[in-house]
Amino acid sequence: MATGERKRMLAEQINNSTKVRPKILSLNINLKILRSRYSEEEYRVVRAALGSVALTRKSGKVSDSVKVKTLEALSKFSPEIVAKACQLYVSKCCATDGKNERYLIGIARGLEKQKEATRGPKPVKVDPETHWEDRGRIYDRAAMEGMARQLDDSLNERRNVDPQTVSRVSRCRNDRPTWEWR
Repeated sequence: MATGERKRMLAEQINNSTKVRPKILSLNINLKILRSRYSEEEYRVVRAALGSVALTRKSGKVSDSVKVKTLEALSKFSPEIVAKACQLYVSKCCATDGKNERYLIGIARGLEKQKEATRGPKPVKVDPETHWEDRGRIYDRAAMEGMARQLDDSLNERRNVDPQTVSRVSRCRNDRPTWEWR
């Protein structure tokens, strides 16, 4: 039996046994795989959102390929975020405003960014020999000691100035006192 003939026979068996074309069969399998990452409650919300997306179409229906593409795009996000995004999409009646599945994906993206923003920066280990922490800020010990030395030196210089040699204190542009010498 030739290879082409065998393929034709297999295709006829699939068409006769399932009454479904192979492409649709693969879409149904993809839908089942993508659905498996959600709990029953989460998938109920996702299914409601996909039903709402159908309202944005003239025919009132959504093809399986659109469902698969939408679920693939939503698979980048955690199931909790997807469920919350779908819930927001349905509760705000976004479909009646003509906002389709891309808007739903945008809601999920926005929720992900909010979650990352509230998560905050990762905690940093502070080495007590080189750094110290005060009120959530981390300071470099060597740099702070150098700045303290410079401040002490400048204060000592000002203390050692003879008051007779200083004529007056004037103000510069940024309101810092500057000394004028005689």
